[in-house]
Parts: sequence; C-alpha cells; structure tokens
Amino acid sequence: MIKDQLHDVVTCLRFLTRIPVPEHWFAHKEPHFGRIAWALPAAGCVSSLPAILVLLLLVQTSLPALATAVFALATLVVVQGALHEDGLADVCDGFGGGSKERKLEIMSDSRIGSYGTLGLIFAMMARVALIVGSLASLGPAGSAALLLFAAAGSRLAMVWLWSFLLPAKYSGLSERFGEPEADQVFKAALFCGAVAIVLIFVALPIAAVLVGAIVAAIVVWAFSHLAEKQIGGHTGDVLGATQIICEIALYVGFLVAI
Repeated sequence: MIKDQLHDVVTCLRFLTRIPVPEHWFAHKEPHFGRIAWALPAAGCVSSLPAILVLLLLVQTSLPALATAVFALATLVVVQGALHEDGLADVCDGFGGGSKERKLEIMSDSRIGSYGTLGLIFAMMARVALIVGSLASLGPAGSAALLLFAAAGSRLAMVWLWSFLLPAKYSGLSERFGEPEADQVFKAALFCGAVAIVLIFVALPIAAVLVGAIVAAIVVWAFSHLAEKQIGGHTGDVLGATQIICEIALYVGFLVAI
C-alpha cells in the first residue's frame, strides 16, 4: 500500500515537475491521473522543498526580504517547470476572447498575448509581495510552513475543480489522463488536513489557517463558475490557473487574519 502511494507521488512529480525521475519506473506509458489525483498535493509539497530551502538559507544572509522572496519563487517556478504559470497566462488570454470555440483556440495557442503577460506579471508580483509579508509576520519558519501549506492546499483545489467541472473539450486533458475517480478529492483532502495539523502544531496559528482556507475555497469556487461560464468546464490550463489563484487567495486570507 505505502509503496503504491509513493509510486503515485513520484508519478505526479515525473509528469508535472522538472524533478528527474528514471523513465523505466513508468513502463513507457502515461499514467491515469484520475486514479492518482490524490497525490497532487503531496507532489506539490515535495516540489516546493527546494524553494523552502532557498528561502531558509537566504534569510540568514544580509539580502533584503524582497530579494529572498524573488529567489525562492524563482526556484519554485523552475522546479515546477512554470507549468501552472503557463496555464494562468493561457486562461487570461483565452477568457478575453469571443465565442467558446475561439476562447479554446486562443488557450491552445503557444503564443502569449497582452492579457496573459499582464496576468503573469500581476500574479508574480502578488506572490513575491505575499512571501515578503509572510516573512515579516511569521519569520523564516512560519513563512516556510505557509509555503508548504499553500503548495498542498492549491493542489487540493486543482483536484476538486477537476472533479467538479465537466471537461470543456474531450480532446485534451480528460482524454489523455482521465477524470478523477470519486474518492480522489476525499483522499487529497485527508492529506491536506494532515499537513495542516502538523504545520499548525509546529508553526502556524490555527485561526489564520482556517481563514486562509475559507478565502481560498470561496475564490476557487467563484473561478470554477467563471470557467464554466466562459468555456463550459475545465482544461489543463484552467487547472494550472486554479493552482496559482488558490495559492494567492490562501496567502491573502492567512495574512489578513494575522
């Protein structure tokens, strides 16, 4: 059982990050993510560890908090291959289009437009500012714990939205990787709950964690309805954007509560 769960996490890391994993572990076939979607929060935690290490190391130097936050976020983006950022940019460009078909066409275009560029700029600025705020409010240990909590919680949001919304098209993510099975959201929520309990015990105030989770849930719920209205459901880009949006919302709710 534990071996299978570890394999699920490693599979998510192999396909959703730049962390090198031996190809022979996967028998040269793509996974059915619908059966292992619960492991996305765990993979998010693992892929955030290099950024946490950079954060904890640089905060011990004379670098200003702003530079520390920039380097930590850059590490996070590089390790994760800018996958979610790409989704956010495509959503910003696509949702500004015309018909549903035109929106999906724009989102599948590899080129980035003005909406996507501005969306990325604002999102990166917000994330850097929020990391700086977490360092000021919580200190290094608390800031690292919040980054880890956001990594898990934002992937739970992805699993939920993936399960909640119908596919906007059946020639993309759903056809390639499958839809999450009924128990995947529950398993992902259990994992995130366990992470939250540990982090509350170690470094995070429980009231702020609850407020952050509530704010993030409301924002993700609103975004899911926007996606349904705009393109009729989810795509891989929508899921990637969900991760970024949820992460920012969780930070905002948490720091406002602090």
